[in-house]
Amino acid sequence: MRQKILVTGANGQLGMEIRELEKSFPDFDFVFLTREDFPVHDAERARHLFETHSPRLFY
Repeated sequence: MRQKILVTGANGQLGMEIRELEKSFPDFDFVFLTREDFPVHDAERARHLFETHSPRLFY
């Protein structure tokens, strides 16, 4: 089973850098979420996103 990595802030500097590195890690599935996709102020929606994507790692 491939490990899934959830990256929040996908349009930020770090998110964009991780997106570039994604090509170097073909054994992982990356999920990139923007501020609009992942509203940190909405705990219920954030919980739903974690349950939906079931990431192994998140940054």
